[in-house]
Amino acid sequence: MSVLNLSEENPYSAYIIPEIYRIKLYEMMMEIMKEFTKFDLHFFLDGGSALAVARGGQIILHDDDVDIGIYEVNPELADLSIGNNYQLLYNKVKLILQNIAERTSYRVQDVGELLKLFVPNMYGITKELPKRVIGTPTIDFFLYTKHKKHYKLHPKEFSKKWPDSKYETSDLVEYKTFKFTESLQLQCPVVKNLEKYMDNQYPDWRTVYEIEIRDNTNHKLEKIKMKIPFI
Repeated sequence: MSVLNLSEENPYSAYIIPEIYRIKLYEMMMEIMKEFTKFDLHFFLDGGSALAVARGGQIILHDDDVDIGIYEVNPELADLSIGNNYQLLYNKVKLILQNIAERTSYRVQDVGELLKLFVPNMYGITKELPKRVIGTPTIDFFLYTKHKKHYKLHPKEFSKKWPDSKYETSDLVEYKTFKFTESLQLQCPVVKNLEKYMDNQYPDWRTVYEIEIRDNTNHKLEKIKMKIPFI
């Protein structure tokens, strides 16, 4: 896969967030991967972060967050109901994130069962685009429960909002390079056959680059779609 042309002449350049935000996301991911490995918690890059890998591995340069999907493979939970399985997984993830927050400057937030780990007080507004808010560096965690041969997003409100966020169990996982800056990168788990899933979730991902514009109250103003120049 080719990569985006993000030269100074390119219209995307005005939307690129400062490098310090991507460095902070890298540091947060290091903490998360260490703790998740320690507690045998299985995860993969999801959403826009998976999209970045499909496009060549460079984090989307206007993104101020990383999306992570988490799934449970513990055979002891196989006989539990989907709801109980989800609640146990949710509690486990929240406890691990709270442990991380206790020894770092990060904070944990629960937004309608969407767990977030974020750096407080790093919000900003770009000089070039006064209505463009740079959100504080954040990791979003999406939980998946097993439904026969698939992992589906849970709870139901999320699966209704993102109906194509489901993965075959046989496609989890393989490792790919995820670049935060020119010198900082990690080998992160992603789903196999990634481009197939991106075709379902983002049908025009090969030709269209989408950016959300927010004001200083973090209210979404509009979405900008641009044709992608690849190099």
